[in-house]
Amino acid sequence: MRVQSRLVRDHDPKMAAAIAVQHRTLFLERLGSDLVERALASVPARVRDEFLAATPIGWMRVSTLETIYRELGRETGRDPAELHIEIGRLGIERTLKTLWRLFLRITSDAALVARTPIIFNKSFDRGKLSSHIPGPGYAELHLTGWPGVGEFPLRSTCNGIATVLTLAGRENVRVAVRERTADGAKLVATWKT
Repeated sequence: MRVQSRLVRDHDPKMAAAIAVQHRTLFLERLGSDLVERALASVPARVRDEFLAATPIGWMRVSTLETIYRELGRETGRDPAELHIEIGRLGIERTLKTLWRLFLRITSDAALVARTPIIFNKSFDRGKLSSHIPGPGYAELHLTGWPGVGEFPLRSTCNGIATVLTLAGRENVRVAVRERTADGAKLVATWKT
């Protein structure tokens, strides 16, 4: 199914619907059902239907979750990007809170960074992330195969990497887009062990 979704796809980039399901749960918990319902009432029916129908299996357009965040930002009076970072971080923390958190703390920097491309490829239906560590506390990540990649997936990727490194006990973690490229982007991560 994964291979088919990469070969036969429409123009819109997609993300794992499981991410949207988790965000939907966190929206309700953190913002309340009344506010979430008001935001959903403000989006086009296609967006609302796709978001509400999302299940832990399958794909959803990235633009759908972007639209939901814009409306939630409007309803809360918050910057949608900041809300996205907060909810994304909470989702990752919740996923890794159990036994995985202990394993993260005893995992090497190289092993942590080496797994980021695997997670990325399970999260988005396009692009390929590669990574390497040229020195202690420093990683370079290259996103290819996604010309014109939007802010939302880049923010998700940077936030995800930063959250995992922080949960693994690294300090002063910073992950940012160093530059956009014709085929994607170059990211850099720094931290103290």
